[in-house]
Amino acid sequence: MERERFNEMTENLKKLYNTGALGTYDANGVHKDVYLFAHCSATMELADELIKMGIIPVAILDNNPDKYGMDYKSIPVCNPINAVNGAKSGRDAIILIVSRFYEQMVSQMRKLGFKGRIEKIIDYNTYAEYSLSPDTLIRKSERLKLGMERLKKIKSEYPGYFVIFCPFPALGDVYLCMSYLMPYLNVVGREQISVNGTFRYKCLVCVVGNAQKQIVDLFGYAEVLKMNQKEMDEAIQAVIYKDDSECYIAHQDRPYVVQLHRALYKKCIPLETIYKCGVFGLSTDTEPVKPVGWENFDYKSYQNNFDKEVKNDSKMEIGSNKQEILEKSAIIAPYAKSVVSLPESLWIDMVGDLKAEGYQLFTNVSGDEKPLPDTKPISPTIAQMKSLVEQIGLFIGIRSGMCDVIKTANCKKIALYPDYYYCDTKWKAVDMYAINEFENIVVKDNDTWEEVKKKIKDI
Repeated sequence: MERERFNEMTENLKKLYNTGALGTYDANGVHKDVYLFAHCSATMELADELIKMGIIPVAILDNNPDKYGMDYKSIPVCNPINAVNGAKSGRDAIILIVSRFYEQMVSQMRKLGFKGRIEKIIDYNTYAEYSLSPDTLIRKSERLKLGMERLKKIKSEYPGYFVIFCPFPALGDVYLCMSYLMPYLNVVGREQISVNGTFRYKCLVCVVGNAQKQIVDLFGYAEVLKMNQKEMDEAIQAVIYKDDSECYIAHQDRPYVVQLHRALYKKCIPLETIYKCGVFGLSTDTEPVKPVGWENFDYKSYQNNFDKEVKNDSKMEIGSNKQEILEKSAIIAPYAKSVVSLPESLWIDMVGDLKAEGYQLFTNVSGDEKPLPDTKPISPTIAQMKSLVEQIGLFIGIRSGMCDVIKTANCKKIALYPDYYYCDTKWKAVDMYAINEFENIVVKDNDTWEEVKKKIKDI
């Protein structure tokens, strides 16, 4: 989950808790029955936060029968009718939703007869509020006004440019957008210009976040504008209202104009194919554009500093294996913003095992992320990442947008996939996100590092 959305979720949970909505309901101090709707990565993160607060959800409701009998941290996945039956038995219940399909879920639960409280914990779908209340109309009118002003400003600063909006701060989505945007621009006949002697399209890509801006710069064929999420939402509201043909929203399911995601209820379509064929309407044999703006990463300085620390650390007994220890390296990437996290114990056991094998280890971190114990933090730019992993030789990371960024790197690359379903479909994360250039490993809920290691070739 993106950091901004995660913060929104935790803040809304605190408000509910402080108002007693998640508190006790009888003299014996019995908690309300808390249900979550949709077995997906966002719901799992919501469950984690509730558990930290001492609240154990009764169940995760889902419409997919294939998921019944599964559980997440002992929270069972079950039919939505269970919440209705529980409430009818006299239990006080509340349903919490972090899915983009909030309105549909509320409608379903009301039709089933659930009369309890239903709360939207994240406002994903701000474009699909069906209320005609004065408050909603005023709020949407104000955002539209701000969006029209913002769009006008963008067009005045980039006259004649075709404007592409990438609504989410997700590295992988922006990478896929840039991989197929150029073929799309060729098909629709967009103008090409020379900027300081460099070939570019007269195209502006708007993104949320610094790393996302770096992705666009890495491809080098379009201008880029960084916005915050509020500015992005305002501008997109204006694009939808105006039906502006000189703007394009490059995403598969937002803001619910095309609803490409519905095809996934019938067939498994990998995310890259959805972008290539669904978002941009290209043929299945279209080849992706590769980044060109890679920069060299000075790994030697990191290695030299590590060598000095090893030599000065009297606690480390290197002995005759000293040269081997200083030559074998691996970079570990345990963090992702939009994926269910893997247990910390798995990463710690991985570090211990690789250290015993003679590896010097680095954790890829950004912002306030902490390196894994007994590893060194490393924070290359997006443009330096390919050079870094090629010099180090081994990359092991949770499947995230960073894996898309380095998929052309010439080294051993391992992506770990938490065993969860994509949104409310019957397809697993590995079905949607697998990368041919990686060794793709599914990590079951209770898998230890030893069990995961057995699935990996030659490590």
